[in-house]
Amino acid sequence: MKDLLKNISGVRITVVGDLMLDSYISGTAERISPEAPVPILRVSGKRSVLGGAANVAANVRGLGADVRLCGIVGADSEASELTEALERAGIGRKGVISAEGRPTTVKTRLIAQHHQFARFDSETSSRVEGELFERFWEAVGDELGGADAVIVSDYSKGVVTQELCTRLITKARGSGLQVIVDPKGVNYWKYEGSSLLTPNEREALEAAAFLGCLEDSVEEAGEHLRTKLSLPALLVTRGEKGMTIFEDGSSPRTIAALERKVFDVTGAGDTVIAAVAAAQAAGADLSAAAEFANIAAGCVVERLGTSPVSLEDMRREIGAE
Repeated sequence: MKDLLKNISGVRITVVGDLMLDSYISGTAERISPEAPVPILRVSGKRSVLGGAANVAANVRGLGADVRLCGIVGADSEASELTEALERAGIGRKGVISAEGRPTTVKTRLIAQHHQFARFDSETSSRVEGELFERFWEAVGDELGGADAVIVSDYSKGVVTQELCTRLITKARGSGLQVIVDPKGVNYWKYEGSSLLTPNEREALEAAAFLGCLEDSVEEAGEHLRTKLSLPALLVTRGEKGMTIFEDGSSPRTIAALERKVFDVTGAGDTVIAAVAAAQAAGADLSAAAEFANIAAGCVVERLGTSPVSLEDMRREIGAE
């Protein structure tokens, strides 16, 4: 694991997907409003961090790899906040383009006594099409040069369309690049031909049923998805049950979850796909990459809110082994 962590420093990953800003308003809630039966939050702090595909990129960068990010933001103050955060994190953002009339996606969480009790979202999920799509695709193409792997982070906010997936998978695979996808929704046909999908267990079961699987076990669902979509591999994350790997020519195998005090699973999927992609690009096979991702995800679930893994986290965990 120590050698793998060193090798990741020479890797470059391009991340494509839905960018978000995760905002947290924290304080105490000790009384109910006289206007409606809702708690009153006495605000003591506010912070915003990278979310969605931007959080995937932050995890890749946190592990020590070079990263380039492609996504769309609005022409608003939230976009400025997000791009400034990218710059502070050392994330390449030439592939981030601005779109008039399309708001930057912001998820605002209200936190009282370390517990989330409400969330409100500012977003659009309309598909990126026409001139905006072509402008975005040009930016993606520019950022694929020199990459060792591509991550697609789909949050169903309109960026990861069928057209984008078709072009991206064709172009990347033609250049010998792995395309690793964190999917969303149930119609996985747009991901057909990618190198690896990383759904969670619920997502895998729902997508497999949509594609005609009559069984409700994760083993049957995973094999169904992998075969139907012509995938070399599939990695299903299963929380406290670990991760199950499906590969062509092998029986499904499960990696046990590490014992953790789980505080918040927000962003854990972003950490998994970032760690798997970085590890595989650094030469690890899928089993070793999944073990590596298991450790990385364990670090972030012990913290409140969206928080990328860091080299310090991994050095501490790997040293403890």
